[in-house]
Amino acid sequence: TIQIANGTGVPGLAEKTARELTSRGLKVSLFSNADNNNYLTSVLYDKSQNKTATREAIISILKLSDVITGPPNFDSQTDFIIILGQDSIK
Repeated sequence: TIQIANGTGVPGLAEKTARELTSRGLKVSLFSNADNNNYLTSVLYDKSQNKTATREAIISILKLSDVITGPPNFDSQTDFIIILGQDSIK
C-alpha cells in the first residue's frame, strides 16, 4: 500500500497523484498533507521489504530520483510513503 503526503503549497496535489497511481493499478491507502510545504524534492520511502516491482513502478510513473530504504520521521503502516516536493508540480 502507498501513502502520499503533499509537501508543497499546491492544493489537491496528493489527491491528484493518488488518482494517477490508482489508475495505473497501484493501491493508495492514504493521501494528506506533509508536515510542511517546503519540500523541494519528492522522496519515496520504501518500507516494503523487497516489493521491487511496485517500487520501480512508482519511480517510473512519478519520475522520482530520491529513494530511501527505511522508516521516515513519522509512523505509517503502509509499504511506501511518497512526499511530494516542488519538483512534482507540473
